[in-house]
Amino acid sequence: MQGNSLVWRYDIIGDNQGFINLGFGQLGTFTPTFLVNNSVTIYRFELTAFDSSNLSGSMFIDVQINPVVNPQQCQDGTLYNQCSNTQPLFCYNNGTLGNNCQQCQCPNGLSCQPNGSCSGSPNQPPTATITR
Repeated sequence: MQGNSLVWRYDIIGDNQGFINLGFGQLGTFTPTFLVNNSVTIYRFELTAFDSSNLSGSMFIDVQINPVVNPQQCQDGTLYNQCSNTQPLFCYNNGTLGNNCQQCQCPNGLSCQPNGSCSGSPNQPPTATITR
């Protein structure tokens, strides 16, 4: 290296490949694309600075990358243990949707039943009995 310069490189701890060069200069970007055994992976970054006398110094930074965990959800996209947008459905933690008006309520005009379902006729005008 000639003059003042910076060298960036990284190593994925546990992959036995050693350091990989990222580039030279003041700025750089890096996107982690590899996880060891789809588990927590540590990337070790090294920044080495060279001066005009070709003396160098290095600094190491370890960055932990966690695997992305997909949220558990029912077939309609409702997350486990949440009310669906379709009342009175509830997404149970086994992935099934079921009636649960006690927790998720009924649409307007319907009544909650003990079995969790809703009954009645929505948006119907009240009935009146006229007697003479």
